[in-house]
Amino acid sequence: MAKGKDISMTIIWGTGYIYKKYRDFLRSEYPDACIWDRKFTDGDSEYDGYTVRSPYTIDRKEDCRIVICMTDQNEMEKIESSPELSGCHFVRLTGMIPIERRLTTEEIREKMDADGVYRDCYGNVIACGSPDLLDRASFRFNGENAHVRIGRNCRIYDNLETECGNDCSIIIGDDSTIHNAVIYSAYADVTIGRDCMLSYGVFIRNHDSHFIFDKVTGKRINYSRSINIGDHVWVGQRSTLLSGFGIGDGSIVGAGSVSSSSFGENLVIAGCPAKVIRNDVCWDRTMTWCCNYDTISEMETDR
Repeated sequence: MAKGKDISMTIIWGTGYIYKKYRDFLRSEYPDACIWDRKFTDGDSEYDGYTVRSPYTIDRKEDCRIVICMTDQNEMEKIESSPELSGCHFVRLTGMIPIERRLTTEEIREKMDADGVYRDCYGNVIACGSPDLLDRASFRFNGENAHVRIGRNCRIYDNLETECGNDCSIIIGDDSTIHNAVIYSAYADVTIGRDCMLSYGVFIRNHDSHFIFDKVTGKRINYSRSINIGDHVWVGQRSTLLSGFGIGDGSIVGAGSVSSSSFGENLVIAGCPAKVIRNDVCWDRTMTWCCNYDTISEMETDR
């Protein structure tokens, strides 16, 4: 990272996730820097070996470099446009990490290789069994090392929205169909098997977005947990499947169900929270509005 010219002081602004992630880089690049964060009060102190120094107290702003360690675009712009910091040289460390944003179809297609796989420099991957699916799917990466894979012969009738944080995957098996679904994943996986059918308004999330702690122990209680949906599972309209949810092959999730529990094969679950309401079922994609079969054998004979 270029150091610039005629800079007598560097102040690293922000001590959160980005600072911690690139602390070694900052120490080697700016060994004599000071550090600042809105949580610090004015006065001489230290943080992580750095002297705490507010940029607002610097007399010669034109000799001060501010390295901003945050992802909040509005906050960065507010700092850079502050009249009190007029003349400072600004460096955004966010240039080294993924910025939270939704990829456009054109961006994905442009970077896809001959096998139809998109990769970025942060280890994020999108692989579609058919490039045409990109026209009905959206992808958002908020971190690194996330994989989204949509299998062969899948169909998206309305829209699929995916959002990935760090170290996670969203896998959709071959021959599955989606009418309208939102899938969020971070620090765990979402796996949907082969020949699954997701109805309208399905919401799947394996993390809570915000931290929850035990007040007595101070320990976190809501870590991400993977979601596993077996083969040939029908997920009904407006179902909400949360961290830790699992269901076996051939099962049905009733419309409007909400669950973070795990269930077996060939079941019907429904409710909030969902529970088993029928055992030993099987289902078929044939539409009931065009046929009126009484038995499986009758339907199979008619094919």
